Amino acid sequence: MIQLRRQQAPVFREEHRNCRVKIHHFENFDDSAVDYRSREPFGYTGRKVTLGLLGGVVTHPVVYALQLKEFADTYPIITMDGRGFWGSYGSSKPNTYLQDFRGDFLTVLDREHVEKMVLVGHSMSGAITLMCYLADPSRFAGLVLVAPAYRDPRKLTPFLRNHKVLRDNVEPFSAFVGNQSRINGILGKLLLKTQFTLAGTEKALIDTLFSNPGSFKHFHKLVKNIYRADMRAVDMALRALFNLDNYLLERAHEIKVPVLIITGDQDPLIPPESVIPLHEALPESTMLVFDQGTRHFPMLTAPNRFNSALRRFLERINSAQGSDQAPIQKR
Repeated sequence: MIQLRRQQAPVFREEHRNCRVKIHHFENFDDSAVDYRSREPFGYTGRKVTLGLLGGVVTHPVVYALQLKEFADTYPIITMDGRGFWGSYGSSKPNTYLQDFRGDFLTVLDREHVEKMVLVGHSMSGAITLMCYLADPSRFAGLVLVAPAYRDPRKLTPFLRNHKVLRDNVEPFSAFVGNQSRINGILGKLLLKTQFTLAGTEKALIDTLFSNPGSFKHFHKLVKNIYRADMRAVDMALRALFNLDNYLLERAHEIKVPVLIITGDQDPLIPPESVIPLHEALPESTMLVFDQGTRHFPMLTAPNRFNSALRRFLERINSAQGSDQAPIQKR
């Protein structure tokens, strides 16, 4: 974990209909800083696990808006901005970015005195979620992996090389995606050019990652946040993903808590078949494949099914914390 240089009281506190929200900020000795939000239900007595929600490469916490609405009146919840995005910042290298992200989040758990957590990680944060458990197993009561990128995503699917929308909207992408030495800085230069507009970003997301964005009222807000992301951080996060080898898969047998895996049947980035090796390597995992054309963001485009599955998982975890209930079995 990261050694803190300076902490400050929550910079903002507000009360919603069903919970109290605090926005926090702290700085580290490595010249990085982290912004995160903690939510606590009114009347909370500390008898339930904390729910952690981590998004993917450029994912703003708004991607979990429908889960925050569903669970904030029942569970304490922590969300965190990834290093280099929104209120968090800091220098990393491709071979340390994921470890730094993990260290930031474990430091947040220390600050919040979290004893037991169910951590939900989407896409890149599927890897972060596994890494957090392996670094501090006693802290986690269960893990939820949503379309997890647990190894180099280029080896999980041909999507990054072959998809027409990416070729048309991001012309240089297919040229450099297989050549790591050319990745540095190219995304930043690309987004400064007019061919990659806000409308182009929305089209790429709609055509490649979302099955039904029209039903998600926060979709445009999400796109705007993605568009204003620091491209240096995007570049760093992508290179970190491309550096992922098989070590998370090789260590999956060490994860002794229940794991829920959720994927979409039409996910172009992390197709269900690419997650089966991880599912089979985990000792206590359940894998759900959402049908009806669900793609990379099931928490947004299939929120009722997602929330129902997550609620059942949380209830079983809470029950098991106070009993000798048998672990969740593979199916």
